[in-house]
Amino acid sequence: MRSKPPSSRRTDSPLYRRIRDDLQRKIVGGQYGPGARIPTEPELVRQYQASITTVRKAVEDLCGHGWIEKQQG
Repeated sequence: MRSKPPSSRRTDSPLYRRIRDDLQRKIVGGQYGPGARIPTEPELVRQYQASITTVRKAVEDLCGHGWIEKQQG
């Protein structure tokens, strides 16, 4: 069994994972440092052209793994 090239694997993953991974890269890369705010859910919907459900799943995944803290307002 041959493995897929990395570019194919990336597009095969669900959109919420790609959003999560992109936000995680931005956190690691310093674009969103400690105490910084990531874009709001509606901003992420527009940025990634995704549904609110997909964006919320990505954000919840990041919260669940301790990458971000979700606050209202």
